[in-house]
Amino acid sequence: EVRDYFHDTNNHFPELENAAETLWSEADLGIDDLYFGLRDHLKKTHDISVRIMPIDVLPNMAWRLDRHGRRLLLSEVLKGPSRIFQLAINVGLLGYRGLLDQMVTRTGLVGEEAQQLCRLGLANYFAGCIIMPYERFHMAADNLRYDIELLCQRFSTSYEQIAHRLTTLQRPGSHGVPFFFLRVDHAGNISKRFSASGFH
Repeated sequence: EVRDYFHDTNNHFPELENAAETLWSEADLGIDDLYFGLRDHLKKTHDISVRIMPIDVLPNMAWRLDRHGRRLLLSEVLKGPSRIFQLAINVGLLGYRGLLDQMVTRTGLVGEEAQQLCRLGLANYFAGCIIMPYERFHMAADNLRYDIELLCQRFSTSYEQIAHRLTTLQRPGSHGVPFFFLRVDHAGNISKRFSASGFH
């Protein structure tokens, strides 16, 4: 049901795009020091400190929000792009929970599991909007002729993050190439799929 919802929207959510652009302005974020900008924003706005933890402290998880201790704990095994992405997700979940809840309510999804999965999917989308602001990313993609590896270098992201973001470029009057995206494991199981082209 959640996958169908993202498919029906062509994987584009203007409310989240606009919210991310507002955050960039209010938090005075910069592309070259985005990790530190998001870290400082979490501390200033939500009193959440960010700590990088050894693998023996977080052996089975990439991150954990310690609400009691007011800390976001990130595993040392996370590479730079993944650390920034987790910061951005938590900025969304903490600072834009009302917006995310409104969007989930409008989906008509029934059941806590589906609603929670949708909320997390929207938070992931929002994180992509923060890391790769729409117009800046769209212009770069066009200028670089959609060279994913060069886009990774320019935005300090992973290949998967760029590939996922390319499926969201559906702003009216500023469309990108309508990619579809599949993540497949070695056994052939599809673990993620998004489309901007109507391809299911």
